[in-house]
Order: sequence, then C-alpha cells, then structure tokens
Amino acid sequence: MPLGASNSASNEQLPATTWRRLTELQILVPTEPSSDFYFLADAVARLLAYLFDEAKAATPEIIGGYIQSLESMCRQFSRAIDGDDRTLVRLALEELQQTLRRIHSDLEETHHSILIEIGRYKTERLGFSIREKFRRIAHWMERYVDPMVEIVRPDGPLRASFDECERLLHRARENGLFNDIPALERNLRHLRLVQRHALRVFQQCRRELQPLYESLRRASFIAEGAAIALEKLRRDGADGWATAALYPRPICGAVAAGRY
Repeated sequence: MPLGASNSASNEQLPATTWRRLTELQILVPTEPSSDFYFLADAVARLLAYLFDEAKAATPEIIGGYIQSLESMCRQFSRAIDGDDRTLVRLALEELQQTLRRIHSDLEETHHSILIEIGRYKTERLGFSIREKFRRIAHWMERYVDPMVEIVRPDGPLRASFDECERLLHRARENGLFNDIPALERNLRHLRLVQRHALRVFQQCRRELQPLYESLRRASFIAEGAAIALEKLRRDGADGWATAALYPRPICGAVAAGRY
C-alpha cells in the first residue's frame, strides 16, 4: 500500500476525525453555540432507545403540555377557518398529526416502563426490603398511573381537547377548506385511536399495580410494626417489653358497683 494511502487510512481513525464526523452529521449536538459540551441528538437517542428497548416514562406534566399545545393549535385552527386561510389550516393539521404521534409514542413508552417495573418486582425477590419495594410501587402509582388516569378518563382534559380537534376538522371540511377526505378520516381515526388506547393502557396499569400496592402496603405496615417492637425489646429488655404489651382487663359494671 502506498505511504500516502496508509497515512490517509490512519487519519480516518483518529479520535478527532471521528468526533468531527459525528458533529458534522449532527449525531452530537452542542449544548449551546461555541460550547465544548455536547449531547446526543434527540432523534438518535430515541432511535437507540427503540433499538435497545429502553423505554422512558413520560410524566403527567409532559402529557399536560401536549394538551396545552393542542388547545393553542385549536385556537389557531379556528381563526384559520374563520378567515378562510387554507395555509394556516394545513399547518394546523400538520401540527395536530405530529402532536398525536408524540402523545401515542410517549404513552407507549410509559406503559412499557411500568410493565418493566412490575416484571422487576416479580423477578427480583431478593436484594430489596419490603419497604423499598412498596415505595417503588407507590411511586409509580402516585406519580404516573393515578394522574394519567385522571388526564385520559372519558371526561378528562385529553378527551376535551380531542373533541375540540374533531369538531374543527368537521368545520374545515364543511367550509371547503380541507377537501382531502381520506386524510381527514385518518386524522379523525387517529384522534379516537389515541384516546381509546390511552384509557386502556392506564386502566390496565392500574389493574396490574393495585394488587401489588395493597399487598406491599400491608406487608410494609407489618414490617414497620415488627421493627418498632424489636427496638423496644432491645431497649427495655424482655421483662419491660412483656409488661408493656399487657393490657389490664376491664372491670365490669357489676364489680365496679360493689355487688360482687
């Protein structure tokens, strides 16, 4: 191999060259302009998470943000219909489609994360105390499942936003601003699909977690009570602990009155 070719090959393997190519391809993105700190581009991170099956749960606040985005989009959509602005109607529909895809994706990841946690509880019997297991399950119930059920319930805020989106889609068609009927039907089906899917997912999560939550809560109370009793036994000794555990027998009314 010629010397020049060898040098060229070695240059291609230099860390600096690899780093430059990663930034040129926007796989690594600077945290701010001219910064020396980089993070993995969100699109690449999502792809890797998908390939390695690494789900990240979405918080209720994230889903709430999507709902606020839909409400803002609906106001823009309504103004576009009132003003017969076909361009804004098309842009509003594109935003609606993107938001629905993100909601569906985040709900799927949250569902998968909860199932992973349930599987971890069922398989990792050793290494965690009852109290720690209860706190983990309680965290998922109280931080994710219960608030999400409130958001996606049939009379909740997600359904209200979706109903308004559906109403505006019908208005756009009636006003002749959106003549692509198949695309309209796809949007309507997607709205209904995401709503039904969200409710089914979190109802299933609650059914899976609730028995574990109740079982671990009882076990945690029992373990806490046993720990308190053992600490008292250590501190007061067997005699003091046994005496403290005894309760005086109540005196019946007849004895108290002196008739016996």
